Amino acid sequence: MGRKQKLKRERKHTKALVASTKTATPELTATLRACLSGQCQHGSTKEALLNKEYQTTLSAYLELLWKTTSNEDFHNSFKDFKLSNIQVMVDDEFAQTVFALCTQWFLDETLNLPTLRKVVYMGIAIRYHLIPGVVLKDEYDDGKCTKYLRDILTERGLINCLARETKSHDCSCMDAKKEEAKTMGKVAECFGCKKSFPKHFLVKCSGCNFATYCSPECQGNDWSSHKKECKAYLEKKKKKKISQTAKLPATFNDISHSLVCSGFLDERDEGALHMASKQVWAVEQMLSAVIAARE
Repeated sequence: MGRKQKLKRERKHTKALVASTKTATPELTATLRACLSGQCQHGSTKEALLNKEYQTTLSAYLELLWKTTSNEDFHNSFKDFKLSNIQVMVDDEFAQTVFALCTQWFLDETLNLPTLRKVVYMGIAIRYHLIPGVVLKDEYDDGKCTKYLRDILTERGLINCLARETKSHDCSCMDAKKEEAKTMGKVAECFGCKKSFPKHFLVKCSGCNFATYCSPECQGNDWSSHKKECKAYLEKKKKKKISQTAKLPATFNDISHSLVCSGFLDERDEGALHMASKQVWAVEQMLSAVIAARE
């Protein structure tokens, strides 16, 4: 079989696989087909793109975006969404699939920018908030997540984000757009009037350090809608500080090793306890994920 025939057969098979799934929305199906039939999957894999659980989660998220009418509605719905899909929401392969699809949407211009930003928002939240906070507890970096979420509010920041998240996986599809972004001014959006201004002109909210405003008047006018989110962030920050200063209890392995050293247990018992500790860690990880999703 020749190379052209092989490629044609593979593309036909891919289209049939995508068309046969009942879990994806029409918008998602078209983008999946574009990613799978192209030479680059933007850092994802064909297996991940065809993963039905990923497709179901993404379709449900898109439906959530179309149903919510305000930022407050979105954030409240997103909390429940994270909790309902917690296993997928701590999966870095799913996060990469999200960034891959967003890259394809951006290049094809087939999804409106506000919706695209919210999908990228989910990818950032997974990779820089949920996974570090739940799986890599010691490496949790809320500052990086906050910065990236603020950056995607501008076209320049959105381009840089997609380029960063796909370049590390040997994808160069965003290179031309990144060069174009270098010619754009460094701007950010005022959370009050929703207009763009040079970054140095804007002032951050002293509470959450996330929302930016062009003037005290704009900040004052926006306080009624921003205060709930701002206070929630401050409460979360306070809880985090308390948990960091609290004395950490001994781990399961620490306890089992101490028992062996004291002569209470032998080395075979330590091996059995080590295996048991993995099961305990899995339960603790799931509980931590549920707690993080509720916040």
